[in-house]
Amino acid sequence: MASYTKQSRLIFVDSDANVPGNRSKCRIQFPQHPFSACCGDKIRLTLVSFQCPRAWFAVNQYNCRFHLYKPAPADDYDEFVIAHGDYSLAELAVAVAAALDAVYTTSTCTVTGTTTKRLVMTIVGAPADSFLVMWATPPGLAATLPNSGVTREGFHQDTYKLLGGIPSRTGTPVNAQGSRVGAATQTMPLAATLATIASIDIRTSVNPGNFTTPHESTHKPGHSLVESNVLARIPLGPLDANHPFVMYQDSNDTYSTVLDRKNLDFLELSLTDTLGRELPQQFASQQALGLQGFQACLRFDQITSPPPMPYVPFVDDSASRHVPNL
Repeated sequence: MASYTKQSRLIFVDSDANVPGNRSKCRIQFPQHPFSACCGDKIRLTLVSFQCPRAWFAVNQYNCRFHLYKPAPADDYDEFVIAHGDYSLAELAVAVAAALDAVYTTSTCTVTGTTTKRLVMTIVGAPADSFLVMWATPPGLAATLPNSGVTREGFHQDTYKLLGGIPSRTGTPVNAQGSRVGAATQTMPLAATLATIASIDIRTSVNPGNFTTPHESTHKPGHSLVESNVLARIPLGPLDANHPFVMYQDSNDTYSTVLDRKNLDFLELSLTDTLGRELPQQFASQQALGLQGFQACLRFDQITSPPPMPYVPFVDDSASRHVPNL
């Protein structure tokens, strides 16, 4: 028989008032009695609503770096850094050109057109055998950094999504354009995008019992699902001035989990991107100062199963009974 809710309580969370001082985590301490269950009852936690300001740039520390690989004579790299900000496609091309020009003077970047939206780069003075590289190794990849010119931050980037290039997912450099080398005009094979974060994850300190594909770390290779502390994945809306907030309102208990415990005494919530990285910052101490806060409403349910129906044996008395002769 289906379980039913014995009692419910709403929990209104504002991380601005409860920032522990280390990054973007919100910690909540619960009184014991109102948030516990006894006997055969269980605890269910549901995300009812969520909102946070889009307090990061579309071009940020996770997608701003790409490189020019120079095989000879020193087998090293030149790094290009795109200025952080929110751009239109034409403005993105100007920002990429500025990044190229900072290393190779008079280099250019343009857009092929309003329909194809591919970036066209010309790196003036690039060595003849050099080519563009856009590192996209997973954050959990335990690989040795390439030779000089590539930082740990530049090794784990989403720049290929932003610029429409071919990623280098292992420790071996791959030509981001496909075939062009040196100072030849390089048209990216894919259309450029204006952002690389499509959704954000709400993570929790309690085990929500959810699973994910092993995309966050290569320490768990293969196709098998792995346990995850993600409570909810919130898709982002349009990227423009008319949508400054990320908002979610539940209508069907989409993000609901039954906890494997009898009381809820402590809860920690944090925001990351889908690779488990902290959300990008506009400046270094933004999260530590609590300037990337969020608000949420959680529902605590104490659910129980109805007692079993008593067994009543079935007696068939429909047949006629024999009456003895006197």
